[in-house]
Amino acid sequence: MGYALSWLAIKGKTVEAIHQQLGLSTTGKLSDYGHALVVGRQLHSGWYLMVAKGCDHKLISNVVVQHVSSNCTAIACSIEEHVMFSSSAEWNDGQQNWRIQHRGGDYGPTDLSFEGAPPELFSDLRVHYGSKQDAEGGKKAEVDWIFEIPLELAKSYVGFKHDEDIPGVEDGSFEILELSREGLLAAVSKPWWHLW
Repeated sequence: MGYALSWLAIKGKTVEAIHQQLGLSTTGKLSDYGHALVVGRQLHSGWYLMVAKGCDHKLISNVVVQHVSSNCTAIACSIEEHVMFSSSAEWNDGQQNWRIQHRGGDYGPTDLSFEGAPPELFSDLRVHYGSKQDAEGGKKAEVDWIFEIPLELAKSYVGFKHDEDIPGVEDGSFEILELSREGLLAAVSKPWWHLW
């Protein structure tokens, strides 16, 4: 069984401001990511990381990330290992700078698209993982190395990759977060007909 996660990392805002804007509250309870619906933790890299169950959690929806990235930088990432889907994006001051997506599955192991202006590292990662994919048989390969490109690019900013140990971070050290009835996440969760 593989991971299906969404994660959002913010740099340039206090944890309290992030929680207030998103409508999340702390519980004092600790867990690993993937076990609770949403967890959060300050990383040594200076980023505040929130990880949610499901590859399309509203935490990384464009409307949420656009608002929460005002006056700061945000990296959003989506992982669905069951179909080898991965994506990452950088937002700064409410604007998306770049987005990279690998759809995998029916699109095959060499699928890769991008928007905006990714950093120079993106080209290096394409060459590195493209060579590995070609060595395994390209489109006909049993492995999917291109899946790693969006994840490695996000890691280059935040220092986090869901399937690797994080230096200085112990297992079970993410705090479980609860969704309140106020904030961005609650607002995007309301059905269009729900007026109150």
